[in-house]
Amino acid sequence: MRFLSIILLLLTLNAFTQNNVDLQNINIQDGLSQSVVNDILIDSKGFCWVGTQNGLNRFDGYSFKSFYNNPEDKFSISSDFITSIAEDAYDNLWIGTRTGLNKYESRKQRFIHFGLPTNSIVFPEINVSELLVDNKNFIWVLLPNYLVRINPVDLEANIFSFGNNNQSFQYCVAKGLYESKSGNIWFVKGNRLIMFDKVFERFDFFELSLPSNANCITDVFEYEQKMFLVIDSKLYELQADQSLRFVQKFTSKAFIFNTQHQIYASMTDGLYLFDQDRFHSKVVYNYDPLSYNRFLVTSSIIDKSDNLWIGTSGKGILKANIAKQKFTKIERRVSYNNYLSDDQISSIIGDDQYFWLSTYEYGLNKVNRKTGQVEVLNVQNTNGLIPVDNIYNIKRIGRRMILATERGVYILRFDKNGHLKRESHPKLEALDFHIYNVKIDNKKALYFAYGGELYHYNFVEKSLETLMFDIDKDIGVANSYSIELVKDDLVFVGTSHGLFRFDLRNNFWDRFIFNRDDNKTISSNVIYAIDYDQKGRLWVGTSSGLDVIDDPFSKNPVFLHKLTGQKQTIYSIKNTGQYTWVGTGSGLVRYNTIDGSKSEFHKSDGLPCEEFNIGAVYEFSNGKVAFGGQGGVAYFHPDSVKLSDFNPEVEISRAVIYNHKGKRELPVYSGASISLKVSDFLTNIYFSALEHTAPGKNLYRYKVNGSEWLDLGNQNYASFSNLQPGVYKIEINGSNADRKWSSNVAYITINVPRVWYASWWAYTIYTIMILGLILFSIETRTKRLRLTNQVLKEKEASAKQVAKQKDRLVTLHKDVTESMKYASRIQHALFPTTNAFKRILPHSFVMHKPKDIISGDFYWAVEIGPKVCVTAVDCTGHGVPGALMSVIAIELLKKTILQESYRKPADILKQLDTSIRDLFTSEEDDQYTIADGMDMGICMIDRETMTIEYSGAVNSLYVISDGELEEIKGNRMPVGMGKNFENSQYDNHYIEFNEEMMFYMTSDGYPDQFGGSNNKKYKYNRFRNFLLTIANHDMDMQQLLLENNFDKWRGANEQVDDVLVLGFKGKFV
Repeated sequence: MRFLSIILLLLTLNAFTQNNVDLQNINIQDGLSQSVVNDILIDSKGFCWVGTQNGLNRFDGYSFKSFYNNPEDKFSISSDFITSIAEDAYDNLWIGTRTGLNKYESRKQRFIHFGLPTNSIVFPEINVSELLVDNKNFIWVLLPNYLVRINPVDLEANIFSFGNNNQSFQYCVAKGLYESKSGNIWFVKGNRLIMFDKVFERFDFFELSLPSNANCITDVFEYEQKMFLVIDSKLYELQADQSLRFVQKFTSKAFIFNTQHQIYASMTDGLYLFDQDRFHSKVVYNYDPLSYNRFLVTSSIIDKSDNLWIGTSGKGILKANIAKQKFTKIERRVSYNNYLSDDQISSIIGDDQYFWLSTYEYGLNKVNRKTGQVEVLNVQNTNGLIPVDNIYNIKRIGRRMILATERGVYILRFDKNGHLKRESHPKLEALDFHIYNVKIDNKKALYFAYGGELYHYNFVEKSLETLMFDIDKDIGVANSYSIELVKDDLVFVGTSHGLFRFDLRNNFWDRFIFNRDDNKTISSNVIYAIDYDQKGRLWVGTSSGLDVIDDPFSKNPVFLHKLTGQKQTIYSIKNTGQYTWVGTGSGLVRYNTIDGSKSEFHKSDGLPCEEFNIGAVYEFSNGKVAFGGQGGVAYFHPDSVKLSDFNPEVEISRAVIYNHKGKRELPVYSGASISLKVSDFLTNIYFSALEHTAPGKNLYRYKVNGSEWLDLGNQNYASFSNLQPGVYKIEINGSNADRKWSSNVAYITINVPRVWYASWWAYTIYTIMILGLILFSIETRTKRLRLTNQVLKEKEASAKQVAKQKDRLVTLHKDVTESMKYASRIQHALFPTTNAFKRILPHSFVMHKPKDIISGDFYWAVEIGPKVCVTAVDCTGHGVPGALMSVIAIELLKKTILQESYRKPADILKQLDTSIRDLFTSEEDDQYTIADGMDMGICMIDRETMTIEYSGAVNSLYVISDGELEEIKGNRMPVGMGKNFENSQYDNHYIEFNEEMMFYMTSDGYPDQFGGSNNKKYKYNRFRNFLLTIANHDMDMQQLLLENNFDKWRGANEQVDDVLVLGFKGKFV
């Protein structure tokens, strides 16, 4: 209990000085084969190998690949109980188990066994305790009573016996295998310290007198020519006379390991570094110290990115990054039994002694910067000092502390003893409305805003002046979120209806609002944050991004959009010179004002939360900055936030291939080559940048056959569908968590075969047949000459017959054409007419170009009360098969929506999928099963709530708003396709829209059209960019531009497929 009290005291005293880290738990829910971990290894590429009592696991940062013993596979691992893992200089993996030793050949993905009587190397015992690779790349295998040395080049093995002569310690196992600086092999067993001399190939035994009631020696290591032993969670130094000197007691069972020439001890409460003959705390884990025995450490390792991996007995793997943290965080639990009143921080100020943190509902927190001790000041415990618990903003001016609250502004004052007292300011206290932010000018006067008024308060005269906004009252300015002073001449107010500027020199108001037709205007009318920097620039944070004004005094200031394309709201801003830091709804962003680059930081970087609050930012006198959010405070010095320069290996982990029979997974690696089958239509290649700090932040890109890089974002796989015959070299590149691209590029080769009738041997047969025909024609030519007269007569008769047949063919072609035209009229009768479609969606267009007379692409729309259902469908094939499929699809749509009353797009797709499979699938004979279906998208538009529900089967919905295009992707599962995609699932997407947003639905006919100067496909990237260029035109012009662009791209080429593009706005009048 006394020891625990000391721990608690240290945690309290060092709340902001210790390197506290959060532990991430990786367990069976993440794919680990079992929760009892015996050993962990990070290999030379960066894969994490985990040995458990039930299987070997390889972790790439995203998923596990598990290896198990299979009695029917001689190349599977020899046992599921893994005891030890090691890697030699040739990148071979060696795995110790309870039934021998295994060598893993990664290229062939197979295991070679050693130790059993049937193996090439036979051990006298098969239970492997530990493995070691020495400085000469020999493999050392520690058995219960033997030490084995293996040369990995020729697999020559030498076996040395060290026996077990001490019956008092017969239950102890041999452990602690390591190589000393002199090159000798050391380990322990029972009370014996054992050294193997590699030169003379002999053992030296040291029988030690252990402390009374002591159990076995569990570990041994060397430090500066001194030998240290671990006995019963206590550390001893071995003296020259072989006596033991007690050094220290561990807080729990410790795992000793050596990384980068430093010795560490991994324990339950933290990581310890050995220095000056004892272990010192390096990292403390963030959890309740009262439960510090909740897991048992079995193994540990530190990778090249300073990630600590901890194997446990029962809790799987624990991972923490122990590098110097970019950010210090203050969370609700500051230290043991020491809490903030709440972790939703609305404002921050500080001095040399304290942090002052206000909250939205729970008053003010006074936090001692040295001890971390928290004092909560609220309505209940201050006798009226704090009149309101909902505090939006706090400021400090001299001895005064100003509180902006939900009920006006209140002033507190520090007396000579440093105690806070209420200062009477009746005019301020009479205000009873929300004040989100206050600003103090150089004359120590106070500015704040509410609704359509700016207030100026003089502390000396206690006078309150109201300055009305020079705007119409019907604008309805409801909230003034931010306020900023520019040289005491200008006041900028950020509101929910634009940015206002008040010139104090002439009492003149300006208002700046968003104009979609002018990219020099502010990016949004909702302004949450403003910051005036030392270079005279005004930074403005809006609901659509970050803007900057180079000259705030300009009559017509230009708003430069610095974080274009950011779909995140800016809640707080602080410029620190080279960098502008912004708090958003999804982390902190650092914008480089010199080169325009940006860096994103999240909880994985040490932030207390992802979402930051309005105006909750403060710069301290020492240059440090604090941002408050929905989980605490991030506190840091901008110059100390360094990005990682770690250069990760990029490795390909697996390939998943789909065809009409299902899917199969292939073991692959960088440099591998795979061959597809003719029936394969989709190939997914999975890869990983092996930097494990925050795999979710790693970026990826790929290129095909030397093309330009295509960005994948954080997606760690690339999909390739319907590849044409040929050879494709896919190159993969990845970045670390701080977006630095690796210099290592992985690649894989995909061979796509030709169909049998287009193969080389088929062409050989064709050539032989043609030559045979030529010889045969020469042979028969003589006979033909002899029968010339007879042939001429026969030709005359044949000509007459041909003329009759030609007439018959002309008649037949005319009949077929007329039938197809009639079929086209029938098909179009099922489609909505142009007037009907325009009535349902007044602001819309439809570009429909069938490849043949009749089409497999169709569109359909229907009104259902206040809702409108719109769908664009691409049926399998075109022409007659596609048209027949479209007729069936329309009827099934009507039945599903109008008769069966399905309303959610995902449910409609699921029901259509079921109906088509039931219609086309034969349970009795697969030859009558039709694997046909549809790629489609469905929009259910609610005209009352102005929302759209969308679900897609392969096809996407394109949304253009404020000049930006967002793709709502459909599930990669077509509707129908027989038994190939049973149990298909589709996702529902919800979109709030306004009357100016533009929506597009399309089949693949437009992007797949060949043309242009290089006769290539139009492709989706070019299609999306073209949509952006035409989105501001009216509907008829958009349709005309799409048709002209399509015809210009196609040129003289044949149209390859039916084309359907449908566009509409959410405007119904």
